[in-house]
Amino acid sequence: MPQANTVISLSMGDTSSPDVIFGAMQNARLAPILFPGWKLRIYLPEESPQQPLPERIIRCLKTLNVEMVYTNASSTLRQSELCHLVAADHIVDYFIVRSATGRLSERDAFVVGDWINSQKPIHAIRDHFSHKYSSIVNTLWGGMPNDLNKILPPRSSFTDLLLDYAAKRSKKKSGRFDILIQGAPLQRADVKWDDRELVENILEPYLGNSTFCHDSITCHNLGDVCHMFPVDRVDQEYIGQSFQAMGIPYVVETEHSNEQLPANCHRDNPQP
Repeated sequence: MPQANTVISLSMGDTSSPDVIFGAMQNARLAPILFPGWKLRIYLPEESPQQPLPERIIRCLKTLNVEMVYTNASSTLRQSELCHLVAADHIVDYFIVRSATGRLSERDAFVVGDWINSQKPIHAIRDHFSHKYSSIVNTLWGGMPNDLNKILPPRSSFTDLLLDYAAKRSKKKSGRFDILIQGAPLQRADVKWDDRELVENILEPYLGNSTFCHDSITCHNLGDVCHMFPVDRVDQEYIGQSFQAMGIPYVVETEHSNEQLPANCHRDNPQP
């Protein structure tokens, strides 16, 4: 069987931030260790008066085997959102989207392997109280592009929906998100145009039973699509945690931060 084409697409956010630049380089070093065979990819604007990353940083990342993909979608999408274009790359078998300020980890690799074994088109992770009310967190999701696009409306790719959403967002901050299907608008529920819910707003109407979710926060409330974590966390770590440039974690406090994690969201005695 040929080796699968697997990609980790990094969301770069503020590319002037040392947290983002150092995070990208650190993840480039971690990727071959924790995700052997996976390619780390960064999307950059094709034509821009000033590249968001200095050329010396791009050269450094390339020496770490990071793939740079240049796109003209940057006129509509923000730099932090270009990473989602991987979802429409049909030569990719599996992808995951992660933040440059996060860190790839063994726990992350473990749940990604668990999802791949499920063969569900979409993977979602909720591992912190700040993820509690999101069906998909922007930088904690993955998918199988060919199967993902099969569950979307006819003649609509994920890129179409992404660009359509971004174009409408630029005109208004609240209202309805319309999807054009063969010229006829399909109305969906009101959306908040919240950047933090970008992927969720686009995909939620089509998720159905197509999602395999790992949830350490609300797994007992969300039915068949959510599954217990196959490996426990170490201390206070969680997938999606952000770090400063030198590796010091940021502390994210929510109204639920003092709640105890539900014990039934982890499998007993996981086997690697």
